[in-house]
Amino acid sequence: MKEIIRVYGRSLLFFLLALLFFAKSLSVIQKLSKDFPTIGIRLSSAVTNQMVGKMQETEAGDQILTVTAYSVIKTCTITEPGTGRSIKEEKVLCNGNIADVCPVTLIEGNMLLPDDEYGCMLSEDTAYSLFGTIHVTGAKVVCQDKTYLVRGIIESELTGILCCDAKDGDQFQNLQLSMSDLSEGRDIAEQFLLRYGIMEEAVVTEYGFFARLLKNGLILWPAVFFVYLLFKARKQIKSHAFLPWNAAGLCLAMAVFAIVLWKCGYIPMRLIPTKWSDFSFFRSLLKKAAVHRKELAYMTPYAADIQFRNQCRIYMVTLGLSIIFQAAILLERTASKTTLQVKGKIV
Repeated sequence: MKEIIRVYGRSLLFFLLALLFFAKSLSVIQKLSKDFPTIGIRLSSAVTNQMVGKMQETEAGDQILTVTAYSVIKTCTITEPGTGRSIKEEKVLCNGNIADVCPVTLIEGNMLLPDDEYGCMLSEDTAYSLFGTIHVTGAKVVCQDKTYLVRGIIESELTGILCCDAKDGDQFQNLQLSMSDLSEGRDIAEQFLLRYGIMEEAVVTEYGFFARLLKNGLILWPAVFFVYLLFKARKQIKSHAFLPWNAAGLCLAMAVFAIVLWKCGYIPMRLIPTKWSDFSFFRSLLKKAAVHRKELAYMTPYAADIQFRNQCRIYMVTLGLSIIFQAAILLERTASKTTLQVKGKIV
C-alpha cells in the first residue's frame, strides 16, 4: 500500500510541476504576442524626420499600418537641476507611438503623447539614480541643454530618458510597423520599403509573426498525453482490458488536444508549398532563414530585440521543463507498474 501511495505521490508531483511550467509558458507566449504586434525595420541609412512624417501621413490614409520611428543615443547626460546630480544614460528619441518602440509597463504618471515636445518618460532605474525615488512625476530633468517635465515612470528594457520632440534635422534608423494582420506582414513591409525606395537598406524583423509561430509549441503538451493514452488504449483493447474510464480519459485528452490545437495552431500560407512537387521549397525556406539569422546576429540589439529574445528564452525553457516532467510521469508510471506487478500489485 505504501508503495502504491509513493507511486501516485510522485506522479502527482510531476503532474503539478508540468502543469505549473506549462501555465508559465502559456502566460509568457500570450504576453509576447500581445506586446509585439509589430514588424521591426533596421535601416543601414537613416531617414529624416520629414520623411517619417510623410510616411505616417500616407499610411494613415491607407489605414493598413501605422509607422513609428526611433533613434537611440547611447551616451547622454541627464541632470536633475535641483541637486545638480547627473548620470549618463541612453536617450530614445521617438516619432510616433512610444509603446511600439518596446513594450513598457507604466509605473506612475501617464504615457508620453506623440506630439509632446516638453515631456519625457524615465525608466525606473534612471529615476531612482537621479532622485533617489521613482515617484517623480512632474519633476524636471535636463538633457542636451533642454529641460523636460517627467510625465511618467516606466518598467522596461528601455533605459534612460524617452522623448518625442524630434526636429526636422533629426534622423532615424529604426522603424516599427504596427498592423492588425501579421500573417502577410513581411509582404506588407516589403511593399512599404519599395514604396519609399529603401528596400536595399533594410533588415526586417517580424516580432509578432515569430511569436505566433512559437505558440505552436504549446500543442506538444497535450499531444504527449494524448499519444501516450492512444497507445495505451490500443494495448488494452488487444488484451480486452479497455474499461469505460479508460475511454473517458482518452476522450478528455483528445478534447484538450483539439482545443489547444484550435487556439494555438498556426501555419501561415507562406510556409506551405504551392505545389506538392516543389521539393526545393523547404531548402529555399531554410536558406532564407539562415541568411536572416545571420543578419540579426550582426545587428546591434536594442531594447525591443533584447526583451523579445529574453521572453522567447523563458518560453522555451518553461515549455521544455513542462514536457520533461510529462515524460517523467509516463516513465514513472511505466516503471512502477512493472515493479508492482512483479510484487503482485496493480497500479
